[in-house]
Amino acid sequence: MYIIKKKLFPLCLITLLLPVFSMLCGCTASGKKNPVAVKGSIDFTEWNFSKDGTAGLDGEWEFYRMSFLSPDDFRKSGSHAGQGYMNVPGGWNPGRKIYSPNLANGYATYRLRIIMGGEQSNSLGLRLGFVRSAYRLYVNGKLIHSAGTPGTSAASTVSNFSDDIVQLPVTNSNYEVILQAANYHFPAGGIIGRVDIGSMSRLMDSRQLGNIFTIFRACILVLLGLYQLFIFSMQPREYQYLFLGLICLCLVPEISGNDKNFWSSVISFLTWSGSYRWAHFSYLTGGIFIIAYLRRIFPLDVPRAVAWGFTIIISTACIITAVIPGEYINHMLLPYHLISVSLLFLYLYILIRATVMRRENVFLVKLGLFIILLFSLFDMSLPLFFYRLISMGIPAVSLRPAGTLALCVLQVADMTRDFIVMKHHVTHLSMDNDDLKAAIKRMKADSHVLTDSIGDKINVAIEYLAANYASDISRENLAQSLGLHPDNFSRYFKMHTGKKYNEYLNDLRITEAQRLLAETNTPIIDIAMNVGFRSLRTFNHAFMSGTGRTPGDFRKG
Repeated sequence: MYIIKKKLFPLCLITLLLPVFSMLCGCTASGKKNPVAVKGSIDFTEWNFSKDGTAGLDGEWEFYRMSFLSPDDFRKSGSHAGQGYMNVPGGWNPGRKIYSPNLANGYATYRLRIIMGGEQSNSLGLRLGFVRSAYRLYVNGKLIHSAGTPGTSAASTVSNFSDDIVQLPVTNSNYEVILQAANYHFPAGGIIGRVDIGSMSRLMDSRQLGNIFTIFRACILVLLGLYQLFIFSMQPREYQYLFLGLICLCLVPEISGNDKNFWSSVISFLTWSGSYRWAHFSYLTGGIFIIAYLRRIFPLDVPRAVAWGFTIIISTACIITAVIPGEYINHMLLPYHLISVSLLFLYLYILIRATVMRRENVFLVKLGLFIILLFSLFDMSLPLFFYRLISMGIPAVSLRPAGTLALCVLQVADMTRDFIVMKHHVTHLSMDNDDLKAAIKRMKADSHVLTDSIGDKINVAIEYLAANYASDISRENLAQSLGLHPDNFSRYFKMHTGKKYNEYLNDLRITEAQRLLAETNTPIIDIAMNVGFRSLRTFNHAFMSGTGRTPGDFRKG
């Protein structure tokens, strides 16, 4: 086991670091210090956008709460009542105030003077991806862009989340940026993310790179999900593959929903409201399948009542999310986070119990749970330093979906390992149909029982199973070798033994497995394959069904 873990260490390390790379993707590469706005003005006279790249308009913007001011208003009067300063990025209700959605409601005007170092040699633009949830943008007195319809009430405001790149007019002078924003449909209002300024080509390339990376992650999830569902179709009783495949598919809208509503920009008929609701619904549905998956992997560590309780609560939240408008989902943030915290404690309990009880051959699953715990803790503390990360150019996105993706990847690695071991044992233990027929004929001759009665044929089958239970023995092949129809053979076999064919065969295998566990130090996975099981999980499930204990617990006595 130590050797296996040592060989899997590079995979585990890559799986742990991949989500972190996902988060850091898109950070500014320039080592030059970004100018900072002070008292509504930012100085770029020493900044060369061709060499230094893009920059963020971070710092103090002029801020006028509950007021829409136009360029004409500023031309008529340089100052207005209610003037203050708001740090950008920074919402109207940062940190823990996101749980009070009404504090995010309202409208305001932002103003910033951008001091340039003369005429720029390239075309400049602004990238606004985090203005919530509707705005109008004026530059040098002209309206150049709008997203949605900002209003003074919820009824007059039409929200529209989009990752916009707006070209600035070429000028020898400075820029005056005025942004009117309104929010009534999102748990944080205002400019909650970084506003970038740079060449149009670089801004477009940056957005395209982000979209490509999002599509890449979505494709990986879809392929992983379909692969798991295909495995389940081949082994219908292995429900963990079904649940894991559904988890992967549920992650697709959620893992890309963090990227500025990517799907609403790709799918023309999908509004931001639909995209927002879709991401939350998939998050909750994925939680249901994760509980079912953990119940399948750790049947002794996840009580049935606890699993059903979580399932009922999350299912109720799913129904509510599906029927309410997307703009009201922000009022569900506290219940969503309470569900997340409850799941976090469940993961921690399972991880500790599985470790204390020394559950064998679940190392990768436990590692996946640990990664989910680590990234969930990050998500819970995200509101405390959200804007600091944004101001550093780091996308402050949720890492929980990436943690779940890590669990899926590690599960695939675990399944691949089981397949390799199974193939090795099957190569040495399987018997083809011709060998099966020949063996039965030899047993008939040796036993001197040459009658064709049904009872004698069943006795021959029992003798053969006792000697060859570790082989891959199908009911159909055995019945055909005895000259019986498979259905008739099953009926006669149960009448003669009192058990179904598979139950009888599993009992033989479990009995031998008990002997090997008690008398030898052979690894459990080798015992499972030696007694005829195709996978470790099938063996564990059959052993627990027959004895009420796990193989590891049985070996301990």
